[in-house]
Amino acid sequence: MSILVTCGTGFVSRAFVRALREEHRDLRVLIRDASKVSLFPAEKVLVGDLFDLSCLRRAVTGVETIVHVPPRVYPNGDVQSQLAMHRHAHVESTRLLLELGVAEGLKKFLFVSSAHATGRDPEKTLCESSGGTPDTPYAQAKLAAERLIESYAERHSIQTVILRPPSIYGPGDKSWVSSLFRAAQRNLWLPLKGIRAAQSLVFVDNLARAGLALLRVSRNGIGPGVFIVKDREDYRPEDLYAAVCQTLGKKIKIFQVPFPLLRALAFIGVKFKEMPTLRGLSLFRQLMIPQRYCGHLFDETVPDFSYVGLDEALQSMLTKSSAV
Repeated sequence: MSILVTCGTGFVSRAFVRALREEHRDLRVLIRDASKVSLFPAEKVLVGDLFDLSCLRRAVTGVETIVHVPPRVYPNGDVQSQLAMHRHAHVESTRLLLELGVAEGLKKFLFVSSAHATGRDPEKTLCESSGGTPDTPYAQAKLAAERLIESYAERHSIQTVILRPPSIYGPGDKSWVSSLFRAAQRNLWLPLKGIRAAQSLVFVDNLARAGLALLRVSRNGIGPGVFIVKDREDYRPEDLYAAVCQTLGKKIKIFQVPFPLLRALAFIGVKFKEMPTLRGLSLFRQLMIPQRYCGHLFDETVPDFSYVGLDEALQSMLTKSSAV
């Protein structure tokens, strides 16, 4: 079975390639940057733009399964401008792949969406059926892409897997877990003590392996659907920083400050995000707001799934940062 992986978000796509490589799949990879070809020595690599129809036709020829990791964009401007850019990146790229894939007899389609498509609520834990409203252009575009996929699945009997991960961390990422790594490497004291806001995260290898496990599940030939995939546990900031420090062999340096002061520091970080010396303070704003999601539907669907634990995940961020 031929499989295509689109490399829109590099470290996430590489995790899927690693997982597929372990299963000895007939695998091809579509990338934009020719300098990254060497990262995929065992795969058939196609270099080209995701929105170039001639390139996409070559990429999907003979492919039965597509793993689509859309490109991340960081738009400026007003909300409508941001939404237009996100829709181009997530919805249009998905439409082109589905349209050309169906013509080739596409059987399965995996899409990396976002838990933010479920909405956000600091007061409760959200699941796939919570019925929340996406509150950012990014999340709105993700949800639009999901609905497009579902319409193609219904019309063309395609088995679809839509993954809704919370914040993803792993080798080569740009998550706030990496920010904690950099702080620990610099032996910084952080005012995290007493922050009880639990955060749902997912290690990138857990996400990739979970997605492939769902592709193997069939419900009368169709399915399985939309799934929040997260680590088994949620993490408080001080516990996560302690784990990072232990991974690096560093002393755990956390202290407590009054919450009004912490909120003020976070505000300064957001207000002056263009200043490198102050930008890092914005991290505290995210860490003070609980963001919890529930992965029970995935656990019920793949009950024997073996999660990579936090200690192993953090260790891999030290040893795999430059590998595929």
